[in-house]
Amino acid sequence: MTEIYIFGVRVRVDISFLALIALAAVYGRGERLASAAAVCAVHELGHIIALYLVGGSLRSVTFLGAGIKLEPDRSRMLPMIGEALVLISGPLANVLMSVFSGAFGHLSPEIFAFGLGAAFFNLLPYRSLDGGSLILLLSGNSPTAVSIMRFLQFGISGFLLVMCLCRDMMFVPFFVISVMYLFLNEIP
Repeated sequence: MTEIYIFGVRVRVDISFLALIALAAVYGRGERLASAAAVCAVHELGHIIALYLVGGSLRSVTFLGAGIKLEPDRSRMLPMIGEALVLISGPLANVLMSVFSGAFGHLSPEIFAFGLGAAFFNLLPYRSLDGGSLILLLSGNSPTAVSIMRFLQFGISGFLLVMCLCRDMMFVPFFVISVMYLFLNEIP
């Protein structure tokens, strides 16, 4: 893992992220890669801006094949409402970007779709995504909330499997991602 410091924030790039970028560059279209990067940047920037607005600071940013992980500086604890605002700000930034791109037509339809897709995806009830983190924060990490999230995760994966088998193979990547998050979700 490569590591540098930018303005006192540790920035790490995992080999899995570089492999994903290489695969996307070889097998994907450049415009799609640029659109996905823009959507991810807006999402993470939404989190970072909210973090600083509620009085927090950023400790590290890690680029992984499964996404970008922001780690706030925990030496200064934020109130629950502050943490909730930081969690919801990434998806909100994606929705706002999509609304403005749709309303003013300045961005491509692809960015509009990617933005809404990223907002929805990040609100799913997986521990490593914003939605799951928000549920755990608001429930105080209760065992009941964890059980309900687990049930929903299996339901999402099951639904996507049925869609793959009955409807369209375009759901295969979503099914694979849901299963990956289902099992990788247990890693603290």
